[in-house]
Amino acid sequence: GYGEGTLRDVLGRCEKAGIISNAQSILKWRILRNEIAHDYIPSEQRRIFFEVQDVADSLFDSILVTKSHLIAAKWLNATHGTSS
Repeated sequence: GYGEGTLRDVLGRCEKAGIISNAQSILKWRILRNEIAHDYIPSEQRRIFFEVQDVADSLFDSILVTKSHLIAAKWLNATHGTSS
C-alpha cells in the first residue's frame, strides 16, 4: 500500500505511517547519495564529505525508526534483525 505514485508520494505516506521519520530528509539524502555515487563534480568532494558528516546522526536515527516499524509489523525479526 505504500509503493504507488512518485517517490515523494511514497515517502509522504511512509512518514505518515511512522515507517520513516522525515520524508524531506530522505529526499535530500537521495540527492547526496547520487552526488557520492556518480561523483558529478570532483572538486565538491570536500563539501560532500562534510555534508555526509552533518547528516550521519539523522540517517542512523531514521534507520532505527524504520527498523522499529518493521519489527512492530513483524516484517523483521527483532532478535536477529532478519526477515521472518
